Amino acid sequence: MADVVHKIVKTNYFRLVVIINDKGEILHIHGNVKQYLSFVEGRIGANVFTVARRGLPMNIRLGLRWAKQEGKPATVEVESFKDNKNTRLISIHVHPITLKNWETQLFLVLFHDITPQQGFRISPSIIDTIEDL
Repeated sequence: MADVVHKIVKTNYFRLVVIINDKGEILHIHGNVKQYLSFVEGRIGANVFTVARRGLPMNIRLGLRWAKQEGKPATVEVESFKDNKNTRLISIHVHPITLKNWETQLFLVLFHDITPQQGFRISPSIIDTIEDL
């Protein structure tokens, strides 16, 4: 799994990557995701919906549902995501991936800060790269 994530990060310059299964269970994390996911002291529930910061679980679930049903990438913009310091606009991208030797569908979850002027798009070459893994 780490090799696949490294290839995705290296090829596409993603800093924050979370790989989950169709139930939202976290299988791998790359990068410092503490702005978006919060792990507290004690037993860790490795489910993205329980560790996602306030305001994100519903949006991640919406992106995952779309990606599962349509078999296509889904992007959800969160207009007023509030972390400890700021309120900002972020984009959550959920991309279905199929890895060799895995029985279940997996999903790549990407978090990206955006400004209203900037926008955010995943290029078609990224989709080709991920599907080749």
